[in-house]
Amino acid sequence: MIIKACGVAGEDTECTVIEQQARLYGCDTFLIAPNDENELREGLIANAPYDLIYVSSHGNAEGLCNASSTLDLDWDDFGSILCDTMCMNQDCILMLSCCRGGLNQVAYTMMYCC
Repeated sequence: MIIKACGVAGEDTECTVIEQQARLYGCDTFLIAPNDENELREGLIANAPYDLIYVSSHGNAEGLCNASSTLDLDWDDFGSILCDTMCMNQDCILMLSCCRGGLNQVAYTMMYCC
């Protein structure tokens, strides 16, 4: 699953490259471009569960958002959505392509709720 939720120049290319790499490894790919939390939930449920979820978005220590701020979630809420939608396989890889997405505290916060 590729979540395209940043809204900046170059994001289409970034997501295309990730999609092509996943296909090289034999993975089926699905791309969503959610504009709000409901579209995110619906997209995560649609073809779940996933082995890999790639998130392209803006981010900071508090959470993630898109360029227009119609999708704006703190890390705890995003983690809850991932858990509530049951969209991840047991060994799912979650890749956050956003500022602050690599912080340990972000991972701890997201996974604490699930």
